[in-house]
Parts: sequence; C-alpha cells; structure tokens
Amino acid sequence: MSLKSKGLILLAIILIPTTVVFAIFLGMNVGQPKLPTKLLFIGNSLSYHNEGVDFQIVQLGNCTTPPRVIEIDSVYIEAGQLAQLYPASSYKIATGNYDYIIVQGTPEFGFESFKDNARLILEAINETNSQPVLFMAWNHLGKPPWSGDYPWNETFELLSMSEIAQAHYDLATDFDALVAPVGLAFEKVNETRPGFQLYTDVEHSSMNGTYLATLVIYVTIFEESPVGFSYRPTSPPLPSYCVNVTEADATFLQEMAWQTVQENLPLFLNKIDVIFIVIFHQKSSERRINSVLRAKAPLL
Repeated sequence: MSLKSKGLILLAIILIPTTVVFAIFLGMNVGQPKLPTKLLFIGNSLSYHNEGVDFQIVQLGNCTTPPRVIEIDSVYIEAGQLAQLYPASSYKIATGNYDYIIVQGTPEFGFESFKDNARLILEAINETNSQPVLFMAWNHLGKPPWSGDYPWNETFELLSMSEIAQAHYDLATDFDALVAPVGLAFEKVNETRPGFQLYTDVEHSSMNGTYLATLVIYVTIFEESPVGFSYRPTSPPLPSYCVNVTEADATFLQEMAWQTVQENLPLFLNKIDVIFIVIFHQKSSERRINSVLRAKAPLL
C-alpha cells in the first residue's frame, strides 16, 4: 500500500483492543477548533437530487456549536459516468486546494468502467493535498425507464449491495481513501424499518434518503455523531417540491448513519492484531488520520 509522504510526523504501533482504537478514530476531534473545511463533490443526480448533499452538509455544519464552516464546490453531470466526470473535474482537483474530495460514481452504469475511471480520479487526487472520499451510493431497484437516452444503457447491470460495497473498499485500500458507506446505511434502514421511504423511483433517493446520505458523509469526514442535530430538511427554506423530513424520522436517520459508520470501521480493524496508525500534518486540524494499514474488509 502506498503512503502519502507529505508532512509525515508520527508513526505509532498500537497493541491495544479494537474498541480503544475505534475510540481514537471517532474521538480525536474532541476539543479541536472547527476550522473552515473545503469540500469538492463529484457526481451525478444521486448527489445533486433534492438540492444536493453539498447543500445539505453545509446546513448540518451550521447547526453545530460552534457552527462548522464548510465551503463547497461541485462538478455534477446528469446521469454522468466517472468516464465523463474525470475530465470534467480534473482542473478543479488539481487547483482547488480542497480538504476533501467526495467522489460518487454509479457502478451499475458499467462495473469495470466505474473501477477504471475511479482509479484515474483517485490517482489525480493523490497528487494533491486533498483527502479522497468515496461516496458509496445505494443499489438500484431496477433499470431506469429513461436509460435508453444515454450511452451507458447497453452496459447497465443491476448489482448487489455487496458487490458495490466491495468495489469501493477495494479502491479505498489501493488509494488510501475514506469510504462513506451510504449504501450500507440504506440497507441498515431497510433491515431496521422495512418499508421506510428512501427512494422516489428505482434509483433516486427521497428526501429521507438524501438526508441519510448527507449524514453518513458528514460522520465519515468529521468523525462526529450527528445524533441530536437540529437541522432536518424542510420547506422552507428548501423549495416546495421537497418533502419535509419529520423530527422523528430525522432522529432515526441520524442514529442509523452514526451506527453504520461505526459498524464498518471495526470490521477491518478486527482482522489485524497490530495496528499501524499514520498521522499526517494537515492544513486543517480536522484532518487527522490520512492513512491506516488496511486489510480488505469482508463487510457483508
């Protein structure tokens, strides 16, 4: 596994229980100042639907105490494959000086193409000081009825959540990326509350789904529990077409997001007895752990 050499300040070998290591992962931001964080979102309508996860994550930051300042930028293409998103985003990746770059692809549009082009994007990100984050989207419920209008129509294939998850974790292992396990959070919600409305059609999320996706990305990046956050999507300030997330549903989704991220860290940490934590000096104190000795995670 390659390690970024920029600003290496500490290498520690830790021989302590997984629970303690996990506490380090999700607790190192306690007491640290909430400096401005600059994010770039790369994706298609799964990201920008319902005003977008980029808009929603800013609202989450605003409701913390003190408010967390989040600056956002985006490269979105309707029904875009990573083969299109890579050239469209390359200039911003190289010059934007982002703290985190969140990459959302759609493996169903072509599984091998997704992996090949994700590698190109991740290689470009690793040439910068930015931390890559893979937005693991949910699985499609079926083939979109309008897909014939797009070139990927012939390569579309329904994939299991297990296949989608493994592809993201394989890429994360190779490129020292974080994974926001949004699709696994969808799965957890469906198991916990069957019939809970997360979709508006065979592929796009409901406002509940968009809120859940945003919460998972927030937890992945900031390692902070969202349970109790006051912000939930409502109209206003959102446009009238947006369906409100109820207070009870918001609390439920906050808990599901927090639990999903927690549950999917120890699974690979438990596979090794000696855990190497590599801490890099970052421009923002919110960016603490840039790389961890990773084993492929048998997540599902």
